[in-house]
Amino acid sequence: MSPVAVRVTCKRLRDLTDSPNFSVLNVPRTIDEWLAMNGHKFAEEICRYMGWECNPKKSGDGGIDGWTKNRTVPIQIKKSKSVGINPIKNFFASLGKALEGIFVAHSFAKTAEEYRAQIKRDENKDIKLISVEEILEDILIDDDEKNKLDELYQKYNKAA
Repeated sequence: MSPVAVRVTCKRLRDLTDSPNFSVLNVPRTIDEWLAMNGHKFAEEICRYMGWECNPKKSGDGGIDGWTKNRTVPIQIKKSKSVGINPIKNFFASLGKALEGIFVAHSFAKTAEEYRAQIKRDENKDIKLISVEEILEDILIDDDEKNKLDELYQKYNKAA
């Protein structure tokens, strides 16, 4: 029932065989469906899917969208396609005393990666950069698969 259970189950099923015959329902299936969400909903869904605690504040949240490890590791989630150095700098400033953080985005510019390495070296703080595709890889489908599933659902709904 939970998004975390869906993610774990999908991974286990895919590990069992090269071509599992199953579909994930009631979860956005393509990257475009995920991108169609507004920014707050997107962050909430990623937190829910990963089993992270979601920040209930929609504004004035200090750049923190959620936490993990009993609120010791702050998380920021950006829906934007590529994140550069400035969002990473802002997130670093919001870490406070936390020694690590997680930043989720679709991709990261080279400057963001370089700044993350500098923070690790100079401040001994670790910001993990995680791509949305890396998080969702077990449930994302391409447009061809989506079209086939949509046709199947339409046939099923007509028959019911």
